[in-house]
Amino acid sequence: MFTWKKFLYLTWIGSIWIGTSFLISACSAPHFEGGTLAGKSAILDAVNISLSSGDCITAISQIEDLYSSGYTDNEVRLVRASAHACRAGLS
Repeated sequence: MFTWKKFLYLTWIGSIWIGTSFLISACSAPHFEGGTLAGKSAILDAVNISLSSGDCITAISQIEDLYSSGYTDNEVRLVRASAHACRAGLS
């Protein structure tokens, strides 16, 4: 039997579930694909931002996948070396 009370309750529950789903997906870290020029640039930019703020461990975790891929080059190697030097306390 249809009642407005039941309808409003189910609508309210549905909106909470959808809102929570959007919130959880919005809070996840972005993932960039190193196989594209734009993705590689985004990864390198993110690593450089982490290094500028002194967050060496985050910088290392951001660069390792790109470094281990087939898309690495001298720029990636240099940024990775900078991240590890940061972790070692070198300026």
